Amino acid sequence: ADAADAADDGTEGLLAPMGDGAIKQSKSGDVAVFLKLVHFCEALLPALRPSLLHRWLHVLLMDLVTRASRAPHVSGFAKLLRTLLQTCARCSYFDPPATSPGTSDAAPAAASEAAEAR
Repeated sequence: ADAADAADDGTEGLLAPMGDGAIKQSKSGDVAVFLKLVHFCEALLPALRPSLLHRWLHVLLMDLVTRASRAPHVSGFAKLLRTLLQTCARCSYFDPPATSPGTSDAAPAAASEAAEAR
């Protein structure tokens, strides 16, 4: 019955064995649920205000990178990473912080020159 269920939802063979570290699904519908969750996140995350995700992005990215490293053949992790990285780009997550009006770009250079003089 499990093999028939997997064939019915079109997910048969998506998590094929690839060595000792292969992911094994607990139930026949696990892959289908995961893929639907990925599609849901792909639709939801771009629609959210980036400020809602900004403080959680590092946690989500670290977890997804870890999971994708452990299971590189599971494309859902890469799709989620792509969606999160697009969100990072929208909210300027990786951009350097803007300097405040009272500081100048010369301050970091002066600090490094002082350190070299020691």
